Amino acid sequence: MSSPDVDYGDVQGLLRFAHGKMAEASFALLRVNDVEAARAWLRSAPVTSALTTNPPPTSALQVAFTAAGLRALGVPATTLAGFSAEFLAGLTEDSRSRRLGDVGRSAPSQWEWGSPANVPHLVAMFYAEAGRLEPFQQAHIGDAWKSGFELLRWLHTGNLDGAEPFGFVDGISQPQIDWPQQRQVSAGRFDYSNVVALGEFLLGYRNEYEKYTDRPLLDADASTATLLPAQDAPEKR
Repeated sequence: MSSPDVDYGDVQGLLRFAHGKMAEASFALLRVNDVEAARAWLRSAPVTSALTTNPPPTSALQVAFTAAGLRALGVPATTLAGFSAEFLAGLTEDSRSRRLGDVGRSAPSQWEWGSPANVPHLVAMFYAEAGRLEPFQQAHIGDAWKSGFELLRWLHTGNLDGAEPFGFVDGISQPQIDWPQQRQVSAGRFDYSNVVALGEFLLGYRNEYEKYTDRPLLDADASTATLLPAQDAPEKR
């Protein structure tokens, strides 16, 4: 079975480019307050894709959702059921907390945000070159944003001036994603490499076990004709 071409226009740019040259960043933790207003903002948000541009962008907006956020936005339960059990359960599920050692003073109930009663629905991630972050944020925080979301917290960042906080760079924290999908996943499994299967980061592509992660699949019809066919279920999108 051949590997599907990557639809870079349907991938968020952060995964491909890391936005390392954008030295300023700020992240808004949000909960949905008004569904229609939230949807309106998301429809109009200029989310940065993984397509290359010349010149490259000087700012970028990325968005990530929790399972609770998708529910709050009205994603059907039948669609949500297609996601992995880990995504649906979240980080604060009791048995996971025990396995991760999130107990006692580290228990989710003690977290500043992300506790069971305070789970963000989504995070809006703003990146920009030096001096451009504040105007970039303000340009995209309008009426739909203010009506659609409750702001839980802004997470601000600082410029480390290129310093690596752990004192070294390694292939675990700095993986190279196999975008061309040319690496034979099953070959040389025990040889060191920082090249990682695309499916470890993107749904719909083979992961390190040559499997496809659980994800929602849609019936192939006129409304889904432009979507990529599922490699493990060609009749689906």
